[in-house]
Order: sequence, then C-alpha cells, then structure tokens
Amino acid sequence: MSLSQPNLRPFASAEGTILGSAVLYRPFDAAALFVRAWDAVVRSVERARGRQGVSLILVDGAGRALAEAWIAASLDVVRAGVVGRHPACALRVPEREKEIPLRYLVALVRAENNEDVSVRLIDLHTEHGFGDEAGRRLQAVRFSGSAFLALGELHLLVLEPHKLELKDGPDKAYASIPARVFREEEPGAYLAGPRLVRSPPGEADMTHVVSQLGPLAATARLLGDDEPIRGQLTLGGLGMAVTRPVGLEALRRGILIGRYSRCDVRTGADAPSLSRVHAILVEERQEVLLVDTASSNGTWVEGRELSVVRLDRLGEAWLSSSQDGVGVQWDGA
Repeated sequence: MSLSQPNLRPFASAEGTILGSAVLYRPFDAAALFVRAWDAVVRSVERARGRQGVSLILVDGAGRALAEAWIAASLDVVRAGVVGRHPACALRVPEREKEIPLRYLVALVRAENNEDVSVRLIDLHTEHGFGDEAGRRLQAVRFSGSAFLALGELHLLVLEPHKLELKDGPDKAYASIPARVFREEEPGAYLAGPRLVRSPPGEADMTHVVSQLGPLAATARLLGDDEPIRGQLTLGGLGMAVTRPVGLEALRRGILIGRYSRCDVRTGADAPSLSRVHAILVEERQEVLLVDTASSNGTWVEGRELSVVRLDRLGEAWLSSSQDGVGVQWDGA
C-alpha cells in the first residue's frame, strides 16, 4: 500500500448520536404538505434562480420549514449533501430534533441532461429508514424529478425548483409536479409497510421512485461466496492496515466507513480523527465514489478537501488531514 501523508491540521472530536427505536411510518398527503410549505417552496425557487439542481426542504407537521438546502446538478460530476443534526450537514436539522441522527442520509445528485436531475437518497444505517407517501419504510431510493418523504415525524420535500411555476399559487404549482409511482428495484427493498403492485417504468408525466436496498448490515461480508471481486478496499494509517475484498453487490448498495458500530468497515479507537460515520464508498453509474458523510475532519486528496472523490480514477484519499488520519485506497479488479 502506498499512501502519501497529507498536509496536517488539528482535528475535531466526534460527537455522539441519539438513536430511537425503529420508526413505523404512516401515509401522508403530499399535496397538503406542499401547500403548507409554500413559503419555503417559493424561497427555494428564488434561491435556484433558474439553475438546474434540487432543493431539500425539511418541514414539521404544521409545514414550518426547519431547514433548507440547495444542491446544484452537473452533467459531469456527482454532487452530494447529507441530512442530519451535525453542523457539517448540508441540510442541518435543528439540534432540538433529537430523534434525528447526527448523520441521517446522503443525497447524490447529478444532471441527466439539460433539464432533468437524478437523485439517489441512501439511509446511513440508522434505525429509522425513511418513509414514502404510502407509509412504507425505505433504505434507499432513486428518482428523477420531485419526491416527498417522511423522516420520523418530519417531512422532506425534494424539488426541482427550476421546473416550478409560482405565479398561479401552490395548488397549481403542485398539480404541475408529476405523480410519483413507487416500485421496488428488487424484493426486500421495502423494510416495512404495504407492498403495492405498480405499473412498469416508462409512462410519461410520472416520477418513478425506485426503492433500493441500502448499505449492508455492519456484520455482513463485502464479498459473496460465488461473487467476483469488484476491487480491494484498503484503509491504512497509524501503523494499521485493513484490506477487504469487495463485491459488486456491496459496492452498489454502499459501504460505510467510520468508528461507529453501524459502519461496514471500522477502524477502532486508533483513529480518533475519524468521525463515527465518516464516509460511504458506493458505485454510481459505474463510478466508484468516496462520499464524505458530513465528517468533522473532512475527506482530502492532495491537500484539497472534497465532498465526493472519484476513487476509481484517483486511487486514494485521506479521511482527515491530521497526522492520525486514515488513508483509503481502491484497487479495481
């Protein structure tokens, strides 16, 4: 393993996460939610100024906006934002919302063309998951368009503000949003709730929200018995080195890296500069990405802090730039 040490800086200590019991979600009315959150929707359109991307709006039961974020979309790179209570989250949930984990879920955003935006949301191994409009509990979803989801007792609006027309008010603006059609990518993607038979993809004027399997359980192997190796993942630093063979299934679902027990690859107490959930390694459109999950000390490549690293292209990155940071290396098969 050849990992060059980055420029050094002091590191911050990680904070704890308060997790409640698993959430049972209830169906909700997306149209009523949109109307109640209208003021925040208007702000999201004004913030976007016609640019391509997605707005994340977190609202309470009364439709009051608790947090808002904008993620620009690009054709050539994936951009990411994390939802949670940690100060480094793109969509930072107020600290008083203790049922929301410090790092809850990550959004991966990319433009499909000059008009449409693809969004992938992945739960970061919390006990909550997140809910769809029918009350089903999910691990991960992919869609192109707008979606409405439940995060515990709160709700998340994921909107394409560059497509919204405000002049005729909230009811007509909502009516212009394509209906959501929910379907499983494969059996088991719904954690709980009624399973519905839905029409196949391809209809016009519909947003297909595809429920996917999330990251593997922390005790699971990253390579199946009869599965070909997709690559080798190596973590090194402070005199330690851990190398794990990785299969396509684990890489596609996502591999959490950090010190917390819910991570797939843990480094133990020997790396205090690592956050409990520091990053996720995931394949997206045949690209191997290392995505920082709102860590306290960042993810670094050659002295630059990056939120998303093309690890299949660059080969290595550092989790924290301090002297006890951990190097991450990917060797594709």
